[in-house]
Amino acid sequence: PCFSVDESTLYSFGNEGYISVPIGVMEIGRGYWLRFEEAETCAFSGELINEATITLRDDWNLIGSISSSVDVNTIIDENNLIIPGTVFGFEGGYFPAETIEPGYGYWLRSTGDGEITLTSEVTNPEN
Repeated sequence: PCFSVDESTLYSFGNEGYISVPIGVMEIGRGYWLRFEEAETCAFSGELINEATITLRDDWNLIGSISSSVDVNTIIDENNLIIPGTVFGFEGGYFPAETIEPGYGYWLRSTGDGEITLTSEVTNPEN
């Protein structure tokens, strides 16, 4: 657990901008920001997540990850919602992400409302 986390340090992003989220109410596939005064290591527990269907809204979205790495080129995006080149991670600054890593959140920009799927099963997007 993150012992210095309180109700004012966990945030998500929605239609109304950043929103404070109660500890323990995290949703699969949703991205979060944890705010700390100094570096801290956090441990999370739960079941392995091999697949997550994530609802996107038009414009920027903060998404979560699953229990294994996912190449951004294998994200199931049947409606071509993700604008190419707009998946970003954050590690002291923003960077273009090639892989969605477990335990991290990522920004991506969508052309509209819809769903994408992250899966540990490699699928051919042509099928």
